[in-house]
Amino acid sequence: MAEYARLLSLAVHELRTPASVVTGYLRMLQGEASGPTTEHQRRMIEEAEKSCERLVAIINEMGEVARLDTGALPIRSVPIDLFGLLREVSADVRTAEQASVDVRFRGTEARATCTADRARLGAAFSAFMSAIAREQSHDASLVIETRLEDEDEGGARYALIVMSHTEAAPDLPERPRQPLNEGRGGLGLALPLARRVVEAHGGLVWSPAADEAKGAEPVHTVILMRFPLT
Repeated sequence: MAEYARLLSLAVHELRTPASVVTGYLRMLQGEASGPTTEHQRRMIEEAEKSCERLVAIINEMGEVARLDTGALPIRSVPIDLFGLLREVSADVRTAEQASVDVRFRGTEARATCTADRARLGAAFSAFMSAIAREQSHDASLVIETRLEDEDEGGARYALIVMSHTEAAPDLPERPRQPLNEGRGGLGLALPLARRVVEAHGGLVWSPAADEAKGAEPVHTVILMRFPLT
């Protein structure tokens, strides 16, 4: 893992310079520094700039993944209400095709206090919500169930978060854990980054086990997170 993270950091360093150069030249063209441009040329430049911005965003995500894997990314921990943060973030979840997503909450409304980096954890929640919403063809909906659980031994308490596109959320604690398929959803590195942020907070992320008899793959239609509480 350490070697992988070092290679990823090197790739980020090498990619940033040419991406910055391309961005700079595109802005010069937009400002007509080398002469006037036609409407057709301006549209092509705008599309190129959008793609370049996306490339820069992916490079930044690669850097965050590498720093999380090596422990070099500082996680600022302050007391927060985990379930309250979920509700706050859910108000802004969007998809490319829809202005908003129908989000419904169920389960406990009690506070779930833990110490966390509010901004990073909120971004992780948003990525998971977007992944589920994007896999729906139209009228995207999201059901978020919040639970509090006690361990039989040691008296530890946990928050369980179940995100699903349906009201029929599974009865998960008894089911085997399946790693989250992070390559779906068209979100780039947002899901690998979100998982690492959750794990940096002592949490777990998983999906229901696939139905191997049907050849099914684990999908984003159900995402589970379990956090230790303070």
